[in-house]
Amino acid sequence: GRITQANDAVLRLFGRASAEVIGDTCHSILDENRGCPHLQTPGDEGVSECEILNRVRDRLLNLRVSRVADPGSSAMGFVHVIRDITRERVIERHLVQSERMSLAGQMVSAVAHEVAAPLSVVANIAEMLRLDAEPDSPLFADLGKIITQARRVAEMMRSLLDFVRQAPAQYVSVDLGHLARETVELIGYELRRASIEAQIEIDPAAPPVWGDRGQLQQVLFNLLTNAMQALKAGGRIA
Repeated sequence: GRITQANDAVLRLFGRASAEVIGDTCHSILDENRGCPHLQTPGDEGVSECEILNRVRDRLLNLRVSRVADPGSSAMGFVHVIRDITRERVIERHLVQSERMSLAGQMVSAVAHEVAAPLSVVANIAEMLRLDAEPDSPLFADLGKIITQARRVAEMMRSLLDFVRQAPAQYVSVDLGHLARETVELIGYELRRASIEAQIEIDPAAPPVWGDRGQLQQVLFNLLTNAMQALKAGGRIA
């Protein structure tokens, strides 16, 4: 149950000197809250493998323990092979999240299509009805509100589709002011729910920029999302 040999790699991993490790128990350097892993190694040729979190070094480790026996099959000791898999697990989590975002984008695209079509029908019917209404009547004004809001939501759906659609970069002249307003409009519900006011100040003399509209909007969206997460008690984003 005591360490008799440790290579340079394991000493570097745990930041220990050889004199500190030799004679110590394996679980004292691996994980202070677990028992000795080789006690669970089954059979004469048993090999056990597990993942453990080393809190002191903040690393996730893969531990493979093999039994070493003499000719009489008596246990002479155990060999522990330790592999740092922290980066592998981080990459795996990012891949899973990317897959979820891709699926979410497909769902949003489908919903946006389903919503945009009936909204256009509603706006068109309201416009036809307004032709028969008196211009100074409450009905004319109410139908105008229906048309305006239906068109506004349909335009938001179009912007949402452009945002989630995966396409090669297309460089065009982009009005950043219009793009900022559009992006804030897309996350307007989230802003209101978080009690956050969005204030947009645009220099009328600002020229358009040459870039990919979708990627620029992604940058603005990320900045706004980070700002919202920082304003846990609400506030204002300018």
